[in-house]
Order: sequence, then C-alpha cells, then structure tokens
Amino acid sequence: MMKFVSAAALLMLASCSGGFNREWRQALAEGKGTSPRDLTGPWQGAWRSEVNGHHGELRCIVSRARAAGEADSANRHRFHYHATFMKLLSATYDVTHEVKQSKDGFVYSGDQRISGMGGGLYHYEGKGTSERFHATFRSESDHGVFELRRP
Repeated sequence: MMKFVSAAALLMLASCSGGFNREWRQALAEGKGTSPRDLTGPWQGAWRSEVNGHHGELRCIVSRARAAGEADSANRHRFHYHATFMKLLSATYDVTHEVKQSKDGFVYSGDQRISGMGGGLYHYEGKGTSERFHATFRSESDHGVFELRRP
C-alpha cells in the first residue's frame, strides 16, 4: 500500500509539470526577446530562500498578458514559473506584473496571492535586461531571490 501511495504522489507531482514542459519547449523553439528591453520568452536559473536556505532550479516563461476582453497590454506580463525543491518536488504558478522600461532594461514590482502549500501574499521586485534578470520575493513567512538568464 505504501508503494502505491508513493507512486501516486510522484505521478501527481510529475503531472503538475506536464503543461509547463510543453509551454517551455515551445518557448525555446520560438527564441528570446528581440530587443534589449524585451523580457518575453524562456528564462532559467535558481531560487533561494534567505530565511531557511532552501533552494532549487527555476524556469520561467514570460509573455505579454491579456485580461479578458482586452487586447495585449504592452506593460502587463505573465511570469509562468516552474520551481524545484529538494530535486524531487516541483510546483508551477503564474504571476502577472506591470513591467516598466528602464534606462538599461526593465523593472517590475507587485503583489500576488499564491495558493497551496507555502502560499500567501507575495511581494516581488525585479529588474534586468533581455539576457539576465534578478528578482526578490517576500511573504509573511519567507523571502529570497530569483536569478535567471536566457537558456
């Protein structure tokens, strides 16, 4: 019985990544942003908690976001993250931010409520160029950094 429960848990974790992995392969095939300030496309790197030292791999696909019934917003972007934890567990989640152009690239900040284990209200701040970006995250129980670059 315990083997069945373990196998079911692993299958559920793997299935969480299936949609992201398809989207990731498509983003890789399409390539990266075309201008120094374009952050759309695939990103990869790592995340790290500064509270407890937990860390893992991090992939992100950034695309222009669209609210229901409206055209693409030049500033609103969807950040679709896939994070690993302890090399075995993973989670995917979406965050939407208003992105502003800066002298050398882009900046963003905002809040997002994340559901599930480790969820809550998160505050994000990030900046970067079309090749690299650095972001911080903060919630009531954790804070840390994301470091991402183009694959």
